[in-house]
Amino acid sequence: MAGRTYPSMSRRAIEGLIADGRMVFILDQYVIKADAWAPYHPGGDKAIRHMIGRDATDEVTALHSADARERMNRYRIGKFEGRWVNFIPPDPRRQI
Repeated sequence: MAGRTYPSMSRRAIEGLIADGRMVFILDQYVIKADAWAPYHPGGDKAIRHMIGRDATDEVTALHSADARERMNRYRIGKFEGRWVNFIPPDPRRQI
């Protein structure tokens, strides 16, 4: 997607999308919203759900072809500047 610019997104904005139930992860500093693709993912939507709130760059690079990575570009919704720190899912055993 040469030439296309994406809005800069804050961690708080990304967290808000996730809180609203969106399947959002980071890939090469881009924010990817995979909701529309998840039902069709050959590895199942669980593989995508596992990466919500995380930097998926290493996993995507290791497990996907260059063509598949290129197709993921259509799900970019923004760009994150700086170093991403993965969200840690809450411990279901912990009482709030």
